[in-house]
This record gives sequence, structure tokens and C-alpha cells, in this order.
Amino acid sequence: MSMAELRDEARMVASTVAGLLFGRTVWLPEEEAPDTKWIDGTHKRNITVIRDIYQDRLKSESEGVESVRRRAEFALTAIVAAVGLSAGAFERLWAVTPDSPWPLIIWTIGVLIVVLSILIFGGVAVSKKVLGVVDVKEFAHLKDGQREELRQYVWAAYVTSRTRRAMVTVFRDGFLIALLGLALLAVAHAVSWAVPLDDTPAPVVVNIISPSPTP
Repeated sequence: MSMAELRDEARMVASTVAGLLFGRTVWLPEEEAPDTKWIDGTHKRNITVIRDIYQDRLKSESEGVESVRRRAEFALTAIVAAVGLSAGAFERLWAVTPDSPWPLIIWTIGVLIVVLSILIFGGVAVSKKVLGVVDVKEFAHLKDGQREELRQYVWAAYVTSRTRRAMVTVFRDGFLIALLGLALLAVAHAVSWAVPLDDTPAPVVVNIISPSPTP
């Protein structure tokens, strides 16, 4: 993967988080628009058949967007539950901190990374997305409205496909980030249980005050 592709992915991830926090539309990398000049030369009897093909493709791409959104919601719920279970064992991490602070440090870094993945999944689920829509009423009055309708379906399918592919990329990155964060949480807990606790009770100092002698 080139540096430009990594930069584009990082920008998509950042814009997805910004879409969750600030309501911004997710940024998409530049991509060449589909060429629709061929529609003008297509025989009229084939227009309806080709339109139905792109109509089905648009429907499939829209369903793909919804599928990614549902997976993001499921991942979000699962990761929040995992963090809750990890927080339930925080007492052990805190108990070994005087002897070894590393479990707590690793756990804190893991939590921060997991929180980032939660923001990413939340953004995939609710941030604004650019989807293609075809409004037949806009060109129904035209003399050659079928060609324009096909052109709109080609463009709508392209736009929706572009958004779906971007969502899949961001979801994949969020999943990898979540795995890293959860792995750090697991390492932190494993190290904390490997550190022995000093079970020797602290000495109790008892001050005995003798009664003053009777004069």
C-alpha cells in the first residue's frame, strides 16, 4: 500500500469520527466519474434492459451500505461489553501497581485505542454518507427521458458503490484498531495476574498506655 493510499485511509477514518462528533459528511478520495456518453449511442430498445441492470445494482449497493452499518453497530456493542468486562478486573491491576506499574500503563493505552475504535464504529453507523438517488420526476417530461433516467441510475450506482467501499475500508481499519486495543487489555490483565501480590499482613502497632502509678 502506497503512502497516498495510507493517507487517504487515515483521512477517511478521521472524517468518519468527525462525522460522529460534529455531523460532518465523510470524506471520500478523488475517483474518476463513470463515462455515460455511451448511453447516447445505445439503441432505444436496449435502454430499459440496461436501466433494470443498474437499478438492481443500485439496490444491491444500498443494501451493502446498510449491511456495513449493521455490522458496525454490532461491533460497537461487542467492544463496549469487552471494555466493561475489562474494567471489572481493574481492581487487580490497581493492586499490583505498587510492585509493577506496567499492567496499568498497558491497560490505559489499550483503553485509549479501544475508545478510538468505538468512535470509528459509531461514525460508520451514524455519520452522514453520500448516497445516489434517482428522482424520475425530474426528467419524466423530457422527450428522451429514458436515456436520462439510465444516466441517473449509472451515476447513482457509482456514488453509492463509492460510499460502500469507503465504509468497508473504514470498518476494516476500525476492526484492526479494536483488535490491537483488546490485545493490549488482555496483555495487561495477564501481566497483572503474573505479578505476585505481597499477602503478608502489615504489622499492627499497638500502643499500650500503662496506668500511672498510684502515689
